[in-house]
Amino acid sequence: MRASLIALGLGLASPVLAQTPVGTIQQRFDAARAKLDAHDAAGALAELKSLEAFLETQTPVNPTNLAVTRAQQAEALVKLGRGAEAKPLLREALNGPGLAKPALAPVRDNSRLMLANVLEAELDHASADAEYLRLATQTNEPIARTVALMGAARSEVFTDADAALRHVDEALAIAEKDPSVGKEELANVLGLKGRILINGGRYDDARALLVRAVSLRGGLTQKVDHQDIALRADAAIAMLKLGQSESARKYLAYTGAGRTEEQLKPPIEMPLPACGGLEGLEPDDSAVIEFTILSDGRVVAPRPVYASKQGEMAYAFARSVGEWSWDPENAAKVKPFFRMATRVELRCSNKANRPPMTVQLERTAGDWFNAKGVRPPAAKSDAGRAAELRPRLAAANAATPERLAMLWQLGRNATVERRLQLDYEAEAMKLARTLDAPKALRFLIALDHAATWADENSASWRGEGAKRVEAYRAVLADADFADPLMQAILHLQIAQAAGIAGQRDEERAALTALAQDTRLSDKDPLKVAALVQLANIYAASKREEDAAAMYKRTGLSAQQCALVDGGPVLLSAGTGTFPEEAFNWGFEGWTSLEYDVAADGTARNARTVAAFPPQVFAKASQQIARTVRYRVSYRPEGDLACTAMSRKVRYSIPSR
Repeated sequence: MRASLIALGLGLASPVLAQTPVGTIQQRFDAARAKLDAHDAAGALAELKSLEAFLETQTPVNPTNLAVTRAQQAEALVKLGRGAEAKPLLREALNGPGLAKPALAPVRDNSRLMLANVLEAELDHASADAEYLRLATQTNEPIARTVALMGAARSEVFTDADAALRHVDEALAIAEKDPSVGKEELANVLGLKGRILINGGRYDDARALLVRAVSLRGGLTQKVDHQDIALRADAAIAMLKLGQSESARKYLAYTGAGRTEEQLKPPIEMPLPACGGLEGLEPDDSAVIEFTILSDGRVVAPRPVYASKQGEMAYAFARSVGEWSWDPENAAKVKPFFRMATRVELRCSNKANRPPMTVQLERTAGDWFNAKGVRPPAAKSDAGRAAELRPRLAAANAATPERLAMLWQLGRNATVERRLQLDYEAEAMKLARTLDAPKALRFLIALDHAATWADENSASWRGEGAKRVEAYRAVLADADFADPLMQAILHLQIAQAAGIAGQRDEERAALTALAQDTRLSDKDPLKVAALVQLANIYAASKREEDAAAMYKRTGLSAQQCALVDGGPVLLSAGTGTFPEEAFNWGFEGWTSLEYDVAADGTARNARTVAAFPPQVFAKASQQIARTVRYRVSYRPEGDLACTAMSRKVRYSIPSR
């Protein structure tokens, strides 16, 4: 649409820059501009950085030349996905005198809009709102003012609904009267107002506006762009809120969500915001988040679309999605168009944030790398970390702590192919010995390698458990890892794997060895965990007196026990049916279930905490929890064995 020309920084003529006697500044700027227009942002950035360095040597420095060059550098950085680096350049260009001339108004407007866009993408809605409103005040262009008012409304919808409506109505007044604004731009403004009304609970009004917006853009046709998809998806939300499920499914079907040639599988890493917390999230609170999935599995530009209540809640959900990762192989097979505006419905998680049993060893390893000057990756997701770590590995010299850190972290990264993980881990183990790295780090690498080898060499869930027992036993036999903490960790890992594999004797032997290890205090949390799990095994075998005696040794209350126990052993993952409506419309998708497990092994309090597409499979997946079964756990008062267990459910149509 025409307004997007401003938002993307395109369609601008090269400003005329003041020349030195050399007479090359304009030529160099034009060359960089040509690269930007040819989608060579990296080449343009290099040209502009060189030009900036040259301009700073001039006496006197020309503020206009410098400001325009920095603004174009920022545009190149934004195109490269490096918005954080663009912000200071944009602020320097906007806050100085360089862009004050009337002839530079398009550059000034574009720079202000880029800054607002970056802030909005970072979910800094208050700062984005301020910049959008500055642009709305400073610009003389109707389309620029419309875009700015829409940006302000988007930034306000979840925190100041009245202001959002006021600003979208101002944008609508321009769009309906100004002849330079076409039907598609008008549809986009109507669509934004419809979204604001949905979040305000005015579903009838929202539906009417969104249906009109879809009609202005050509109706429910097969020819679509991302704005068509957003309008149809928003209309579906309004219709579902009104109980018009058949109409909603129709509109949703015309978005393509859950109907792609290659099915989008669940993410391999999916943190959710905790219930409670600073945002005061409650289990029934929900949000719909839209985001883009890159071909390497990274999530970018998460943004809230709908939230069940006003406040910071919507942004808490969006930030959590920014830390998700997809399997790169699956992501790359889904066409980019269908990854551009993916939507999920979310709820908060009741899962306790327990530190891993290896936490002390992880700190020791981290301290060693810090002392060696190795900086940890900045990215918060595995996919993001992998993208950051690979070039650092390629640039690292052999036999250095930097290389060891990159190998170790790539080896344990969930987005890296298993065979590559094995190679990274093998090299890391050799290099750790060469560098005389702490034993804690060598143990962690060995532990990771054992799990990766088992996963690569098994074809089933139970087979994986058996292979892990074998691999962990080999690490246990290594005299280098005779430390009581390392041995305790291995015994618990062996017990967990043996439970999955159905190797009851192996499971009991590992837990007994840990429970009888006199090198550890009776109050050691790992030893206590072993006692709880032994009590569970006795309870499952109907040896109630032995279970009670073992449990009594822990000295725990029922609530404390649920936190210490490693979790009950899954016996049956449960079954369910494919929702008929979803099947008839050809939807595929996935959900993430969360539930508590009672001492008798049944699932209770089931909640669907994530669903793709929104509003399609959430209810059906909760029915699956009724048939999930875990091994009996011992709780003297029949309390819950574990809270907030989770599992993912995929819905696939076999004929696809």
